[in-house]
Amino acid sequence: MSKIKKIGIVIGVLVVISFFVGEPSSDSKSSKSSKTTTQVKEAAKDKIEQEAYFKAPNKYRIYTFSFESNVTEEQIRKHASRQSHTSGKLTSCYYFPVGASIPRDGISSAVNLFKANEVINNFADGIDYVYLKGQNGVVTFVNCIENPTDDLCVNNN
Repeated sequence: MSKIKKIGIVIGVLVVISFFVGEPSSDSKSSKSSKTTTQVKEAAKDKIEQEAYFKAPNKYRIYTFSFESNVTEEQIRKHASRQSHTSGKLTSCYYFPVGASIPRDGISSAVNLFKANEVINNFADGIDYVYLKGQNGVVTFVNCIENPTDDLCVNNN
């Protein structure tokens, strides 16, 4: 038998064996590692909860969220960046720590964007993070804990 045929047979046997062996068992280290990473991602997802949502007829959006104390600023940034956004419109995400006074009904039942923003303004003292994606696509992210006097973090009444 020629060398090429032997190599072909060996490769074929290896391919067949790989189908029977499949993925590593759940006892293997790599499987545990990948499960842990997935579990961590899922756990972080569950620790940020949507509290209210407003969408104006012109597709401007306002979201309010609560988050657990172990959620990082980076997780909040990523979470905010995944929220629905219509190009050329404004999307606002406000993040409050669990236990804070959070506007819910006043946002969801607001009759217009002005009223929804008024409600947010009344609860501004409890906001920890704000994410805005503007009409031009520019993102503004403010850490209100570190920048409590930022216009997005204070009651402007």
